[in-house]
Amino acid sequence: MVRPILAFFGLTFLAAGASAYAQPAAQPIAAPAACETSRTTERVLLVIGNTGYPGSDDFEPTAPRKWPKLRNARSDAQAICAAFFRQGFRVIKLEDATRDETRTAIEQFAELARQADTAMFYFAGHGFEYAGTNYLVPVDAPTAAASKQLADSYVNLAAAVRATAQARHAIVFLDACRTRDPVVTVSDADPTGPDGPAGAINLPGSFEGVVFYSTARGKPAFDAAPQGEPNSPFAKAVIDRLQIPDLELSRYFAFVRADVKERTFQERGGPQIPTPYGVFDEEFYFRRAIIQPARLERTPSGSSGGGSSAADRQVQAAPVRTDGPTAEDLICQLSGDCGEPAEVDPATPDSRGFKIARKTSPTGEPPRAAAPARTTAKIGATGGRFSAAQPVRPAATSAAGRFAGFDAGRARSAIAALTPEMMRREDEPQLIGRLLGSASAVDLAELAATGDATAQYLYGSMLYQGIGTAKDMARARTALAAAAASGLPAAQLEYAFFLQNFGDGAADKNEARRLFEASAAQGWAKAQSHLAYVLWSSAPPAQDKKRAIALWRQAAAGGHAFALYALGAYGGRVDEARQGLKRLAAAGDIGGSAWLCELEHAVDNAKAGTEACLAAAQDGFPGAMAVLAQIYATGQSGPGSAKEARYWARMAAAKPELDPQHRARLQPLLKDR
Repeated sequence: MVRPILAFFGLTFLAAGASAYAQPAAQPIAAPAACETSRTTERVLLVIGNTGYPGSDDFEPTAPRKWPKLRNARSDAQAICAAFFRQGFRVIKLEDATRDETRTAIEQFAELARQADTAMFYFAGHGFEYAGTNYLVPVDAPTAAASKQLADSYVNLAAAVRATAQARHAIVFLDACRTRDPVVTVSDADPTGPDGPAGAINLPGSFEGVVFYSTARGKPAFDAAPQGEPNSPFAKAVIDRLQIPDLELSRYFAFVRADVKERTFQERGGPQIPTPYGVFDEEFYFRRAIIQPARLERTPSGSSGGGSSAADRQVQAAPVRTDGPTAEDLICQLSGDCGEPAEVDPATPDSRGFKIARKTSPTGEPPRAAAPARTTAKIGATGGRFSAAQPVRPAATSAAGRFAGFDAGRARSAIAALTPEMMRREDEPQLIGRLLGSASAVDLAELAATGDATAQYLYGSMLYQGIGTAKDMARARTALAAAAASGLPAAQLEYAFFLQNFGDGAADKNEARRLFEASAAQGWAKAQSHLAYVLWSSAPPAQDKKRAIALWRQAAAGGHAFALYALGAYGGRVDEARQGLKRLAAAGDIGGSAWLCELEHAVDNAKAGTEACLAAAQDGFPGAMAVLAQIYATGQSGPGSAKEARYWARMAAAKPELDPQHRARLQPLLKDR
């Protein structure tokens, strides 16, 4: 059954998706019976999937009000149970849970969480908010109740949140209804009063953990996309991305978000955009790679820019080379064949992740696993390009068994799937997320070892940002320097950023400027835009505003959203910038919406940017969230809404990257309770 998707301003709901294309029905992700097996572990999970709401199978418009159907919530719970069990979690799983069963399970979960490092709560089903309290709907709950009956009829989400918060790391996944068209009717609610009617599940109260909503406020969530799929797009992405090691939690959320958004983009009412709220003070990983980079002693001759840089000093580095990373370097990193075994951290999880690692070692570096058995390799070089003979290697495990062996061809195919539009528009973490959907970090390193410049560029980005592999600044520098030396404009820009942020001394700064110029000269819009900003903001005599405007115009012609914003906000060409950003937004470039929102705010015309601000806020842009909060608070786009203003203010303030000026403007809204 396909139900109409009704998207209301600011709120969403979980719906069966109407597919824009036909696809064969897939098989649900198998859940072994053992996924609830008791075990001693520092990771615990309570997962609830409610499909069997009474009457949801026989809905008729003339019949009494029935529950909306959620076909996949139960199979999602089974699949989530299986996936996180494999990552070392002890799991309590409930399907079609009643009120009493849910409350009992939360109590048991709280006991386990008190003894755990990580506690996770995953709920797939119906939920709502009324008068500031969020409720989960058990399968034996009524569709209508008076306000005084809510506490008895439903389950207060705060109980599950408090239970989760007993652990050091508390994570909540909510794949629940978020719509103004409520699943529950509060019979004595005053729609015009301060509490209003029942609405979407909202943000939790005080909670020092992280919540991951399956969709954004104001966007739909799909029970299946396309229709007939055995798992929701959210559950599928959560499970798929769990297979990739060395994804810090924020990166993991970003990859899940991108997968769900892309999968649902063509769905009626879509796309669905998962939304995280909250951050940890330290890095958190669901899975660490079994194979971590080993450390080599520095050779006196290795150098890439003169002297020892801050980036080099962060690790005991392999030799830094300007002619590209050797196959020996990369095989050493990924196989452990470095002459000496890597140190063993007793807190590092084994291949099943049964033991959770603390986030840092006493030295501040991520814990490392034992190296695998020694391997042998023959290394040869011809004409400055390095190639590896087929060595005896351990089986690749960096993608949890999805990828067998080391396969440069797989990485080559994944890179070939990156279109010029993607390369132009997306930043490196987004590109890496696409690659890791079909190849592993090991595959990419294998291809980089052959001298492939694009692989070196992307693998270097992975190494210095710690995405899909352990962070290694020295090897990142090696790979990025080699890729930049090939003349690849994207690599020149990335290496320039690396040297600008992590280099040390005048030589590195000068090299960064040379690379920015070289990349911009090749017409790379990102480089043109950044170089323009440097020229605009520099002090005389380095300042050159005329050239900055010219570069921003070139970058804008290449579709760079920030360049258009800069033309308006800095260069005074507001109409030109506005029209260009509107064209980008209309074409589906969410960056166009985000910078249009910022532009209208900068020129004191926020009302005109409301639609763009909402779209960008739903897509996770902190600045747009902050502007939207102020729009609601001041009523610039109609009557003000204190509840909406506070919601978006809290969402924006939870983003560490929020601009300090935006953060300062939000303080009155955050204090207003």
